[in-house]
Amino acid sequence: MKKKKESKAKYVILAVLTLITIAIIVVGVKKDKAMIANNEKAVNQINSDLDNDNNKKDDKSTSTNTIISCWGDALTFGAGGDGVNYPSELANLTNMTVYNYGFDGETTNLIAARQGGISLYAKKFAIPATKDDVEIILYDKLGSKYVFKNETNANTLNPCKINDIEGNITYNRDTKKMYFTRTSEGEEVKVKAGTQLFTNHMLNKDDKKDEVLVIFTGNDEKTDIDEIIKTQKKMIKYANTDKYIVIGVTKDDSLYENTVLKKEYGSHFLNIKKYLIQNGLKDANITATKQDKADVGNSIIPTSLRSEGINGNSTYYKLVAQQVFNKINELGYFK
Repeated sequence: MKKKKESKAKYVILAVLTLITIAIIVVGVKKDKAMIANNEKAVNQINSDLDNDNNKKDDKSTSTNTIISCWGDALTFGAGGDGVNYPSELANLTNMTVYNYGFDGETTNLIAARQGGISLYAKKFAIPATKDDVEIILYDKLGSKYVFKNETNANTLNPCKINDIEGNITYNRDTKKMYFTRTSEGEEVKVKAGTQLFTNHMLNKDDKKDEVLVIFTGNDEKTDIDEIIKTQKKMIKYANTDKYIVIGVTKDDSLYENTVLKKEYGSHFLNIKKYLIQNGLKDANITATKQDKADVGNSIIPTSLRSEGINGNSTYYKLVAQQVFNKINELGYFK
């Protein structure tokens, strides 16, 4: 009887030990699974973070690295807008850095020379040791002379450099000549004919920036449209970007020019004149006057949207900004 009790006790003990062993194994397996799950979760999170980082690097259009450069004449500068211009309105719409490189009365070639699309060279002259003015004559590869008469807060021209000497170029309206003035005194420097000028914009060009280029030229000149296109393409090439928009010509009798521009640039072309004639007044909630109706009938931008001549008013520039914004979205530059 005593042996039976001892034997029964042994079986009980073995059963208890077996249950304890199974419990330990189960707990261990659960811990291993939990650890594996946590590790997998951590790995997945890391991969997700890496993917997000890669997406941020690839999608520069949504980062602070993106800038919009608006190059043009009086219509980019904002002539007649009472302080309103389309680049500043575009900055409000995009919440991005937008540069207004507009110059009243300048041709496409002069604008391109400021940007760097056209290279300029100096005729032989000597830069004095002092900060005295000295006449400077600039020309392009074809020998065409260039004269900069305007300078705005954009500072695309000054300070510039020639022969590694920094200075400023000014225009004297009495003598009708340009002058170079060095920014600091030094030794006299003799500049050889054919020495290249580097504008301020060229000196400060940042290739790390993702640039959206907007070109709005040809309104203040009588240059052949084919020549304008050649120069615009030089600007696009110099900017080294595939994100660009070319705005059409707005002057009277510009149907041919805009047809050529449309054929050349395709989806990158914005026919702003056509839009302003067909939809400008409606989108601005302006009731057409008798003169407006006559303008539209003659394919002229309505008087109610202009200040004088081809120059726009504040409403005009706000409408242009909205259309440029729409075109940028259409082309997928904002992702």
